[in-house]
Amino acid sequence: MEKQKTFVLVHGSWQGNFAWEIIKLKLAQSGHEVINIELPGHGAERGFSGNLTMTDYRDSVISQLMRIDGQAILVGHSMGGMVISAVAESIPVKIEKLVFLAAFVPANGDSLLKLAMQDTESLVMKKVVLSEDQSVLRFDQKDLAEIFIQDAKHFADLFITQYQDEPAEPNRTALTLTAERFGAIPKYYIYTLHDNAISINRQQEMAKFAGIKKTYELSSGHTPQLSKPDELTHILLSIAGNY
Repeated sequence: MEKQKTFVLVHGSWQGNFAWEIIKLKLAQSGHEVINIELPGHGAERGFSGNLTMTDYRDSVISQLMRIDGQAILVGHSMGGMVISAVAESIPVKIEKLVFLAAFVPANGDSLLKLAMQDTESLVMKKVVLSEDQSVLRFDQKDLAEIFIQDAKHFADLFITQYQDEPAEPNRTALTLTAERFGAIPKYYIYTLHDNAISINRQQEMAKFAGIKKTYELSSGHTPQLSKPDELTHILLSIAGNY
């Protein structure tokens, strides 16, 4: 057994920490400390004020990081890739490694919206609806399984019961990232080969542009935390240095 690590897990859009619960348990069973973040306006926190920002997301993660001793392995899924990038720029000293799971990887000046609009294969971009007041992004709930968990549709009810509209403003935020801070942290990318939310081609483009050379593959849809938990746990433990 290698030295105990601390994993901080950050979920994506239209999800909550429910998506990470299986992985949290498995990593903890391997002897690691695990913090499963619930971003403001998501999951158990039903509803939101309409004025949430990427700064709110970033600061919710930072507040957890500041409570731990030493550094953490910060894992971001989907939109969570933007969040962990913003966190890394703010407090790089607290982060050992960044892991992007089927996630957006920004360059300086990128917003999630900018990156997502370049993905012509994504079902998200085909099916998402912006509210009339432009404050929220929403789906018809019948589409959730096909977009996020088509390879484990028995989890569809979980997505539906946990679903709530996504704040739009954080997706418009352009991040400021520097080579000295965000750029200096070791990065890993876990590809999801059958992803309907962020296409594999877009994942590979972002990882390549960011210079990420340490990559892994999962034969899964967008949410392998639920559909491929054993395989994903093995990869995360490998990144931590257990294998």
